[in-house]
Amino acid sequence: MLSRLKSLVAGAQSTLIARYEPYVFVESHAERLFWRYLELSPAQVKAIVIVGAWQGIEIPGLVRRYPSAEIFAFEPSPSNFDRLHDRYSGNRRVHCFCEAISDSSGTLTFHEASLPGTGSLLPLSEEEVAQRHNDGLYQRNSLTVTAATLDEHDAIRRLPRIDLLKVDVQGAELRVLAGASSTLERTAAVLIEVGLMDSAYEGAVRFGELDARLNQGGFLLCGLGVDPITLDGNALYVREEWRRQR
Repeated sequence: MLSRLKSLVAGAQSTLIARYEPYVFVESHAERLFWRYLELSPAQVKAIVIVGAWQGIEIPGLVRRYPSAEIFAFEPSPSNFDRLHDRYSGNRRVHCFCEAISDSSGTLTFHEASLPGTGSLLPLSEEEVAQRHNDGLYQRNSLTVTAATLDEHDAIRRLPRIDLLKVDVQGAELRVLAGASSTLERTAAVLIEVGLMDSAYEGAVRFGELDARLNQGGFLLCGLGVDPITLDGNALYVREEWRRQR
């Protein structure tokens, strides 16, 4: 089984790896080809959930590649959500929610940052930002946002299966997983942001903790790519049980 998974990655690497940083390659590869790891066809993909959707720049490609899929996009920043909603409000297959996804429901503090897509439920650490050469990254303001867990969210609970769960929440990924125990049992693949070192965000989870949580849940690591400077990046996991059932 592992040899087959490796062969899928190797085939795409020959044309893409020279043009993309590793973390970009893994994200692009997963969004385009995760269905092959699941032994599905693109037409069989029915549900994609994006936690931390920002302005939904990946959504047009997902809509085009997966003609039968519904896409559920969560973004807590009101300004980014307005752009997200404006872009996709006319598409019946795209469902947008102005909510933070975490390990509890109610309200939480969201911290807006200066660079696009860098807001988080975690505040920035000025010391780490300075050490990690994140030029131009600073915290702008904080606001109260509505929060939910995936397990308790009505739109997610009704889904019999999630083909791809994408999580990009700037260090708060473990909180998302903590509120998604039953959701993960119905999830076939996870594309998740990871960090190998201390993050620019206070209390950010490290890759080892995420990897252990997903391994415990029956997921197999199939791809990992990181930025060579910050050692932040993306990882693709596939539920091993799903492959055995095919």
